[in-house]
Amino acid sequence: MFIIYAHRGASSYCAENTMPSFEMGAKMANGIETDVHITKDGVLVLFHDDILDNVTEKTGRIGDYTWEELKTIPVIGRKDARMTPAPIPTLEEFLIRFGKSGINLALELKDDGIEEAVIDMVEKHCDIENVTITAFERNRIENVLKLRPGFKTGWLITEYNMEGADKICVEKGISEICPKTVTLTKELVDKWHKMGLNVRAWGVFTEDDMKKVVICGADGTTVNFPDKLAAFLKEYNA
Repeated sequence: MFIIYAHRGASSYCAENTMPSFEMGAKMANGIETDVHITKDGVLVLFHDDILDNVTEKTGRIGDYTWEELKTIPVIGRKDARMTPAPIPTLEEFLIRFGKSGINLALELKDDGIEEAVIDMVEKHCDIENVTITAFERNRIENVLKLRPGFKTGWLITEYNMEGADKICVEKGISEICPKTVTLTKELVDKWHKMGLNVRAWGVFTEDDMKKVVICGADGTTVNFPDKLAAFLKEYNA
């Protein structure tokens, strides 16, 4: 089954990484992707950037704010795509809503040292088989697997041959390789499948990008406009 991950929710239509964006994404897709940071006082929150500047009217790093401060700051979207304001959610709020909904969840770790807290919350609120924890930083994924061997994990890579990423995934027990769409080929997908890896692409910016991921045979992708990908998949599979 191809998994359409609504990227930061349906982020072409709603302020990214907010509950309205996730709710819309859940209606359009069979997966939701989001990003986990930790506040100054240890609360896990969903926000992509390290800083507030790009999608709110405040400045500064997420980790320099307490949760009491952050929850009063609305997300309004990037300067070229302002959206209806919505609050920054906590990871727990998100998992209570979607963790047992049957939808696939991809949680990207954006800070060091949050692995165990994220795992604990996933185990408390989710059907674990529907959750994949991802990161660009390999040490974060390896930390997850040290804490919970066999947990579904994905390594986000920028180049297909980055550090021999596919071999490292197999060696370390990382279940999913996540290449940038521009680097994707059918030959690579076939190779990775033969190695036992799931393949989930990222960096889909256009409709041509999303079609490429499907045609190459990947198992899923993140996308800001999941409704368009769902429509293409229906047509393609027919």
